[in-house]
Order: sequence, then C-alpha cells, then structure tokens
Amino acid sequence: FSLPASVLSALFGKNNKAVIEVVNSVGSYTLSMKEIDLESLRSKLGAANNTGVDFFITVKTSTQSVETVKASGFDVVSNPVEFLVGVRFDGKTEYLSTFTGYVERTITLKGEVDSTKGAVMNLTEDGFAPVPAVFKDGVAVVKSRTNSTYVVVQGNKTFLDINNGKSWAEGYIEALASKGLIEGKTRELFSPGSLMSRGDFVALISRSLGLVPSG
Repeated sequence: FSLPASVLSALFGKNNKAVIEVVNSVGSYTLSMKEIDLESLRSKLGAANNTGVDFFITVKTSTQSVETVKASGFDVVSNPVEFLVGVRFDGKTEYLSTFTGYVERTITLKGEVDSTKGAVMNLTEDGFAPVPAVFKDGVAVVKSRTNSTYVVVQGNKTFLDINNGKSWAEGYIEALASKGLIEGKTRELFSPGSLMSRGDFVALISRSLGLVPSG
C-alpha cells in the first residue's frame, strides 16, 4: 500500500481519528493516523517542504530465519511476516518503527492453533520475544508497539517436577511456558515451590505486555 504523503496529510486534516487498514493474504495491519508524524519523517529525509514524498505500509512474508525459535522447542505455525511503515523520497527511505500505543496487525495461520499453547514471537537480532496475541477465525491478532518480523508458534512445554499432577499449578505453568512467558530453573525442572522475586514478577508482566525481550 502506498500513497502520496500529501494525500495522507489532507485526510488527517479532515478526520484526526481516522485509521488506515491494509489487508492481504499474508495478514493485515491497522494503523491510527495519530501514530504517523509525517513532518518528522519528512524532515529526516531532508524533504520537509517537498510534496514528492510517498507514504507506505508493507505486509509481506519475510525471509528471516526462524531456526532460533525452532531450536528452543517451538513449532512454527505461520510464515514469518514483516510489517513496515515509512516514507520514501529521492531514493531514500525512513521507517516508523515504534509507536505510542499498541498497533493491531494479524497473521494468517497455516493450520489450527491451540490458543492455550500458541504465541506470537517478535524476531529480533538478539533472538525472539513474545508479544500480546489472541487467536480467532484462522488468524493471530497481534498487539505490538513496534514494527519488525513476527511469527506464530506453538509450544508444548512441561517440567519433570510438575508433570502428571505433581503440582496444582501444572496447567498454568505449562500454558505460560508454552507461550514463552516463563522459564524453568533448568530445561527439565521448574521448582514450583520457589518464591517468585519482584524481578521475576516484573519480567513476567513485561513479557506478557510485549514491553521487553524475554530471556
């Protein structure tokens, strides 16, 4: 999706609550126009007073590797999808990669996903991190404050000291671990009787909200 930035400015001037929605076979992207600071993007391109600036939103299958995710025990159940927003001018491109609020996008699933074990991972240079998501009608609905590449995964995590009814919290622990939100003391042991520190609690909440990388 692409259009002249001047058209976008005119639309925003008429309705500052407007949103732009882009939909294709890979997924969709819904962006509030309040999140788009065109003047700042134009300035970074050196085109502050130029009308020949194009605004674009791209939703496309990514070639980014998911081997790190697979190596951590997750099954990949979608194509990696890259979401890009930016402006182009005179052969240069400036991207809008962070937002003040959560931006909704969807990823088309390749098959059924168990919502109690499914998750969406944000693929980064340092690995991957979960982001808030729900599953319905054959898509993952993702809420994120950044743009990058995302992939839908499904885990099947458990630990020797909680499995088969060894802990009353078995189901909760397995669900959170399968979504990449918590980790055990080791790969095989969770230690369910251990107290959660303040740092552990903050890390869990932050991961659940997609605010910081996991790990």
